[in-house]
Amino acid sequence: MAEKKIKKEHPAKFSFQNEFYSDLSMPSMLYAKVIRSPIKKGIITSVTHPDLPDGYFLFTARDVPGSNLIDTPLGKVPVFSEGNVSYLGEPIGLLAGPDEKTVNRLLQEIDIGYDRNSIDYYFKEITVDGEDKLFSSEITSRKVTWGKNVEKIDDIINESDYKSEQTWTFAVSALNTTEPNGALCSFSNNNLTVFTSAQWIFQLRTILSTALKIKNENIIIKKTKTMDYGTNSIWFNSIITCQAAVASFHTGLPVKIVYTREEQLRFMDTMQPISIHYRTAADKDGTLTAISADIKMDAGFINPFCQEIIDRLVIASIGIYRAKNISINASAIQSYNPPSSIELGLIDQAAFFALENQMTLMSKECSISPLELRLKNSVFSGNPKKQDFPFLFSVEKGNEVFSALSTAGDFNRKYTTYNLNASSVFSDLSGEKRFASLAPLRGIGFACAYEGSCFFGSEANANNQYIEVTLEENSTLIIHTSPVSHSIEMIWTKLASEMLSIPQNSVKIDTNFPAEKEPPLPESVYSNISVMTELLKKACETIKKKKEKESLPISVKKTITPAIKKLWNKEKFTGFPYHSTSFAAATVELEMDITLYREVIRSIKIVISSGKVMHLQSAQNSIKLAVQKVLQTLVKDEPLDCPDIKIAFIQSDENPKQIGEVIKKIVPAAYTQALSQALNTTVTKLPLTTDSLYEFLKTKKEESKPTEEQNNENTGNPEL
Repeated sequence: MAEKKIKKEHPAKFSFQNEFYSDLSMPSMLYAKVIRSPIKKGIITSVTHPDLPDGYFLFTARDVPGSNLIDTPLGKVPVFSEGNVSYLGEPIGLLAGPDEKTVNRLLQEIDIGYDRNSIDYYFKEITVDGEDKLFSSEITSRKVTWGKNVEKIDDIINESDYKSEQTWTFAVSALNTTEPNGALCSFSNNNLTVFTSAQWIFQLRTILSTALKIKNENIIIKKTKTMDYGTNSIWFNSIITCQAAVASFHTGLPVKIVYTREEQLRFMDTMQPISIHYRTAADKDGTLTAISADIKMDAGFINPFCQEIIDRLVIASIGIYRAKNISINASAIQSYNPPSSIELGLIDQAAFFALENQMTLMSKECSISPLELRLKNSVFSGNPKKQDFPFLFSVEKGNEVFSALSTAGDFNRKYTTYNLNASSVFSDLSGEKRFASLAPLRGIGFACAYEGSCFFGSEANANNQYIEVTLEENSTLIIHTSPVSHSIEMIWTKLASEMLSIPQNSVKIDTNFPAEKEPPLPESVYSNISVMTELLKKACETIKKKKEKESLPISVKKTITPAIKKLWNKEKFTGFPYHSTSFAAATVELEMDITLYREVIRSIKIVISSGKVMHLQSAQNSIKLAVQKVLQTLVKDEPLDCPDIKIAFIQSDENPKQIGEVIKKIVPAAYTQALSQALNTTVTKLPLTTDSLYEFLKTKKEESKPTEEQNNENTGNPEL
């Protein structure tokens, strides 16, 4: 796409742009490329070029006008490494010039001096998945115990009627085919103008002011379109923007950085594996007596959201299940990897993947159906407001979700049939029958999860969400907030028009903010439909009362009340962790194509409880699209597909609740369960590779072959 020319101007200090920063250009603009460390550990001693042409520039840490170190909750992060490097590819400088191809060529000619062996003492070596890796000390952790006999949980598990132990590994990144990260910066007359897809404007302004040593009011931010919501894109975008701003500061020319697709994948979208080791136990009737989990997260070099990630993984690792005794340990470990990035809405995805697979494994041990085990041990039967469990959830109609999905998908019958089928198929392989002559290998998986809105334990948003609404003299209603999705805009305009008895087209979303009054929180916080819709509803109710006594215009601002925030006890780490929760369950049914060693997904059925659904068709279409996106991430370089996707909503009059990410929390687990049943094995990792199923079948076939001793017994010729 041709770049759009923009002129230098002096606009408001902050505004939203309906365009991508990478499509923009300015007169005399320089193209910049990041110079990256060629080593993953050590000290960079020099960064030079033997003969830079006129008009080309090289910048390093010494060229940062203000502070080169950016504050994060876990310590300081450099704009450019000042010496010590912590991962392969860490930024150590910037090369800029008027011709992009020449910049790329000169980048290959940069001389980098380094010493590899300077900080080995800081890390210790351990073995992970058979590979030696260097790790430092633990960055952060969280431990939760619950139950009268939890101190004896090891004995309880060992002595239980039924028990299961397994390690699950999850490293599925959200599919991202949008523009890579970067920024366009122009420094002129002591003013800095920035075009970037930043999500955290308040943080960006503060960091730019610190790094360039200029006043906040001298920074003009043009926030462009955002499509990537990983944690790296929230905080590391500010560092990328600083790098371009430093170059513009010194040259007096506009400077643009656009990451390549490879850079985006390696340094912005990379998700390091999360490992969860479960031990679970149940008594004779299938009642869970213990859940024990050990969660390990590789945070890479640094991740400022580590504590929130660990906390939400711990909460989700119990899910909806009331075990009598619970022990959860979670820790984030530093490594010589780029910062690990997870979408805020998908933080607990790994925990639900592991938990739901573990519960189905447990049901197999107890010889009951996965659905029966879930019904027997869910929190739905108890009082949701009684503090008899570490984490409380207001989940509406959870049992109805289970019932509707079981009926629609004929789950119990299919699960039992496919179990018998898989067992007989692999048993027959001992007689060397061919796969083609046997019954089809089929499997069905069941998984459920909640989606929590507004995590009260978050340091990123501090639960300061607010909305401002104004009813103008011409009866136009202005909702003043950050940009929201089209579906949320439809819900809000319809809700407001109905409450205030005004036409829907008279309700407008205003995303313009006065100078330095931009939202203090990350953009993803304001996309929270549950919290923000409730605040909008309260604002409309107030306006409705006021307009009977006051003249127009009337403005109302609503925020989360202190009483709501107190539902979660941050110090004791207990209570209601979320403002509200939606709930969903899914079944995935598949069949193995033995000739191609590939799976064919026959159907996916999903039932959701998410409060009032104001645009049913739009909601169903959105969920179907989400399912297709998930299917593209489960097998590397091999997108899956399903022609039969059915979505149903449980009817309710409650406020609409967030459902944007719940599909990503249930489909992966249901998929691996279906595979495990069809292959009569246990699939413990995601994503898979294109040859994974071939290896599963090959291994299973080898395991099914009779030994020489068994052959002798079968033929009546015992070995002498």
